[in-house]
Amino acid sequence: MEGHARGYPIRSTTGKDDGQGGSSRSAPPQTEELHLRTFKTRIIARSYELDSFGHVNHAAYLNFLEHARWEALAAGGFGYADILALGLGVHVVRLNIEYKAEIMMGDELDIETRVTEFRRTSMNIEQTVYRHRSGASGVAVLAAEASVVGVWIGTNGKPTRVPSKALEALT
Repeated sequence: MEGHARGYPIRSTTGKDDGQGGSSRSAPPQTEELHLRTFKTRIIARSYELDSFGHVNHAAYLNFLEHARWEALAAGGFGYADILALGLGVHVVRLNIEYKAEIMMGDELDIETRVTEFRRTSMNIEQTVYRHRSGASGVAVLAAEASVVGVWIGTNGKPTRVPSKALEALT
């Protein structure tokens, strides 16, 4: 989630969050305690995302998924500008995609984004891409599934605690 911008809160006992993990907060609860939200983002596949075979190139999925992650944060009230204002960043350190069905130009995609686990400085995100094709009787087809690990980076350039605003936005 680096570079581009579109439950369960951890509360600080001091009311401060310096973006470097300096506030005194309790550790995140176990995953089963989280109230998980699913965010949906709609994207239409464009011509410049196609490869020489006429379907969306596998690398374009990275952009689709990143866009949907930023949209999820924004929908939760903690968008790109908010993150930059705190001097924070989010770096993707692991991403795995399983491609299930091809996507063609003009296909409408619904991308579901959900954080499945928060750790001290990172979060695990699951994303699912569904394809809707014109004239296909409105049936959604599973096109891809992805798992992502994002690490929050503080003003010092090192991993920092997941900001309470991010937890509130995504849960």
